[in-house]
Amino acid sequence: KKEELEEKKIDLEKTKDEKRTIEGYLERIKPGCDWIKENYATRETNRATEKTALDKAVTMLKGTAAFKRAAAKEDSLKTGYCKGKCAGDEAHADCKACLAEVSVEEYCK
Repeated sequence: KKEELEEKKIDLEKTKDEKRTIEGYLERIKPGCDWIKENYATRETNRATEKTALDKAVTMLKGTAAFKRAAAKEDSLKTGYCKGKCAGDEAHADCKACLAEVSVEEYCK
């Protein structure tokens, strides 16, 4: 019984030490957590603004002559020279290399 009591006291001290360690950690990270909570709405608004700006930039870029030429070239390659390599899997390295007009080894560098 006495040994069991001693074990329980040791366990209690270990648990108290672990609790102090966890509480110290929580105190150290609290400022960052508080900042995230306090600035969440602003950050969410900023992300929405940034997404709108990026969508506008994509639309503007897709409207340029250079983009249209590149898209037409890619479409031409997909239906022409690269058709066999791109059929069914345009994400495959063989297709991407063909569209870039380089070898697979060069494409994967």
